[in-house]
Amino acid sequence: MFEPACIRIVIDFKIADYLLAKPEGLHVSELAGIVSGKASNGSCIAFCLTIQRLLVDLDVFANNRLSMALVSGDGIAMYATVITDETNKSASMLTENLRDPDWGQSYSPTHVPFNSWSKYPSSIYSWYEGIGTDSGVMRGAHFSQAIKEWNVTTETSMIIDEYPWVALHDGATVCDVRGGIGSISMQLAKAHTHLHIVLQDLPTQIQSAQNDIWPKLYPDAIETGRVNFKPMDFLVESPVEGCNVYYSKHVLSVTLPYLGGCIALSLALQTQLAGQGMQEDSYWCEKRYGTKQSPINL
Repeated sequence: MFEPACIRIVIDFKIADYLLAKPEGLHVSELAGIVSGKASNGSCIAFCLTIQRLLVDLDVFANNRLSMALVSGDGIAMYATVITDETNKSASMLTENLRDPDWGQSYSPTHVPFNSWSKYPSSIYSWYEGIGTDSGVMRGAHFSQAIKEWNVTTETSMIIDEYPWVALHDGATVCDVRGGIGSISMQLAKAHTHLHIVLQDLPTQIQSAQNDIWPKLYPDAIETGRVNFKPMDFLVESPVEGCNVYYSKHVLSVTLPYLGGCIALSLALQTQLAGQGMQEDSYWCEKRYGTKQSPINL
């Protein structure tokens, strides 16, 4: 049960970075100096990680292929940081959160395990933006890098080629809900030039996408009016109306700290689809799940 905490130690104390220059390994006494100065503490941590095959035990400890992914700057290391830090800490407060007579019955995005742990009065996304806090800004940067890596790891871009976008009429509108800076929707716009993109996310993400990312990487979409940027607080607002496709990914990827937000966005999407007589596409459900009914009912 202590593995996540030990993984976080490897990342935060840059143990994998030190071991890069030590292919022959690092003695536990030296390793302890990096962590706490006590050989017994360092030995316990290293032994725990060796059991999980995250380090190689040679009487000294060395990197292997798994721990190489925890070197500073690696996207997987950033993802592991998010999971082992605020996510695990928030998840540990689930029991207390449910026992609370008010919060336990609430769907508010500010009454979730994250708030029980952090004591922060607003949503985790405000925390990530640094609103009223300094500690959240660094974690927000980690979160942004983690999501980018997760997109690569889970091959999110396969939807660009697998879904029959060509069947949509010229000028069909695709709303990328919580699309960040638009990594996926930019690929979609380049591959299927008949589509119009509406990118929605928090104001800071949209500002970065509109003023920096898209002008540099795909200015033609802006010049031809094929992309619109719409800031959105998905915890309290609904996606723009009237789009032909609503695309959302990884909303439920780390559920516990953000449960209220997941529910809010799911209900908002359901309302938009129902209002236009739409439902989750049976082609994609059958392609992905082998059935025309999705196992996840928004």
